[in-house]
Amino acid sequence: PWQGPGPIVCPILLYHRIAEPPFPNDYYVTPAAFREQMQALNDWGYTAIPISLLVSAITEGARLPEKPVVITFDDGDITVYTTAFPILRQFGFVGVNYLVANRLGVEGYMNVSQLQELAAAGWEVGSHSMTHADLRTSPDLDREIRQSRLVLEAALGVPVETFAYPYGLGNDNESIVARVRANYTAALGLGPYLEQNFDRLYYLARRPVLYGWDLERFAYFLPWSVPAP
Repeated sequence: PWQGPGPIVCPILLYHRIAEPPFPNDYYVTPAAFREQMQALNDWGYTAIPISLLVSAITEGARLPEKPVVITFDDGDITVYTTAFPILRQFGFVGVNYLVANRLGVEGYMNVSQLQELAAAGWEVGSHSMTHADLRTSPDLDREIRQSRLVLEAALGVPVETFAYPYGLGNDNESIVARVRANYTAALGLGPYLEQNFDRLYYLARRPVLYGWDLERFAYFLPWSVPAP
């Protein structure tokens, strides 16, 4: 169905590392839990969409699946390629990588060829700043916000049109938001909202998925779900 322009109900999920943690750590989701969550999304009728399609629906209107979800990954950890990618591919899902520009190819993070393979499979790329600095105290906002986009586009050869605030911080600073608006079509932050709208276009709400969640907890933050019996 055609939806928008205007408010769109669409959960945006946030992951970091898909691996067994050395100790309990909120930034990790185990491969078994991630597979279970993706299986549940599939069983509940969700379709993973790129962030560009959600932004188009909010701003211009677009045809969306009945139950859209955006699946995002921050930082560019190598486990997104080695573990999350094959699992998502099994369900026909795509993701969005928010990359820290100075970590391209660094040990433990994805390299250019891996990211280009994901892009060829329908994944999108956004900027997560140049160095993952707290933008509120950064001495060089232009480098963190604008230059990070240029570096990623030059290295990967794909458009970088959206931004994710490091730590989810900076959206309350007019100077930061003005720079983000000047360089990106939308930006992502953190929040519990399921309705994404034009007023929050530069701080779309993402729900971090944390270590140790069972399916009932996972389902609690989704608009259309049937918790496992």
